[in-house]
Amino acid sequence: MMFPMMLHHGECIFDTVWAMRIYMACIFSLGFQLACQQTFMTLGQAKVSLLLACLRKLILLIPLIFILPLFFESKVFAVFLAEPVSDIIAAVVTVTVFFTRFDKILKKARRKSDRSERKNIPRV
Repeated sequence: MMFPMMLHHGECIFDTVWAMRIYMACIFSLGFQLACQQTFMTLGQAKVSLLLACLRKLILLIPLIFILPLFFESKVFAVFLAEPVSDIIAAVVTVTVFFTRFDKILKKARRKSDRSERKNIPRV
């Protein structure tokens, strides 16, 4: 209902395209963050996964919405810019945490499975 009304206003279309280009500029990085975050969940690291999930929207985006307008003349541009900036920072942090912790988590899981296998071996 609202979209046909918007089609008749060229300025509205122009503003929407402008805003979407900024807002979605770094959406590709979301794939990296979600993949690493879900891997932590799968490996039984729910606390790490929850922290990384909150990182993007709560820890980064909300403060950036208030901080970035202090540095830009266009306040609207600064608010829209907060989304791609938080996406990139969250993706970099998440991938870094993933690569630093992944081997440790796998080694811990292997030791745990080795111990459980030894317990299940029948003694003669």
